[in-house]
Amino acid sequence: MGSDFFEDDEFTTEEMQEEQAPRKKRTKKQVFIIAIASLLVAVLIASGLAYIILRFGVSDGVKLEFSENNLLENAEFTYSGAKPDTNWYKTNGIYWRVKDKFTPAYFTASFEKPEKFNTVYFEEDSDAVYRYRIYAKNGDAAWEVIYEGDRIGGQNIVYTEEVTATDIRVEVLERSGELRLETAGVYFTEKKDLSKFTVTSYLKFDGNNVASRENDPDFTGYFGVLTDVVVYDSAYIDENGEVVLKNNFASNYAALKRVADANGVNIWVSVSFAQTTDGAHDLLKTYDFISVNCVLIVESLEKFVTDNDIYGVNFNWN
Repeated sequence: MGSDFFEDDEFTTEEMQEEQAPRKKRTKKQVFIIAIASLLVAVLIASGLAYIILRFGVSDGVKLEFSENNLLENAEFTYSGAKPDTNWYKTNGIYWRVKDKFTPAYFTASFEKPEKFNTVYFEEDSDAVYRYRIYAKNGDAAWEVIYEGDRIGGQNIVYTEEVTATDIRVEVLERSGELRLETAGVYFTEKKDLSKFTVTSYLKFDGNNVASRENDPDFTGYFGVLTDVVVYDSAYIDENGEVVLKNNFASNYAALKRVADANGVNIWVSVSFAQTTDGAHDLLKTYDFISVNCVLIVESLEKFVTDNDIYGVNFNWN
């Protein structure tokens, strides 16, 4: 982390006490995780092995926020069916709802004057949509399709070419059941430096024979928009601290490497590890094993990365 992550605010003694008061005591599991993380990171740095991720979980309930004005705030809406609450597009828990999968579902937002935008945001509660279109028109011009997509599912951002329009329409063409859109937004976002922007996909060799799909455009076409691919459930650390491969790793990885290299995509491999007791993940045993064999594990990972020309490893042990 860079120094910009921290703020140089000054606190009085009282303010520091107030700031620290809500903090909770760490659990034993959290202490173990921090200890293991510190131990592994120290050895990794010492060994010079770069590009290894230690994954400890992802926070739930993360909401996307935009600094730009939502053009829908001042728009006039029309709907294919019953009119929902006027605040549905900006309030969690209030929906644009269409109850069955057969009723036509679209809404139109009309602006007072031509507006410029390049970003459309949705949040779907139902996860029912599997085909939709976004249209735009300026004044008396005809409607034009500016985007067609499949699943919305949760939070979804659509980036379009820069569009100037007086009206935008979202039409759901196919869905599996009741539609519930919870929030939406239309924005113009300034172009940013995307040189460090990554697009990652996860790939499982089991049941997905990459070697037979190397020349299949339905498979290889995705690599044109990816920066990274993570192979999971195909490698693990055994009781001797060695990397063990499964799911025909060699042939599948060789084919994947050719496709990835042709498209400039980095390959990561998730290597799992867990000690168990009576079939259940035993955190203490896992902690003890890594503590004793940390250097051996890192050496095994380093050899695995070097031998297979892998960009990086995700060591997943928790």
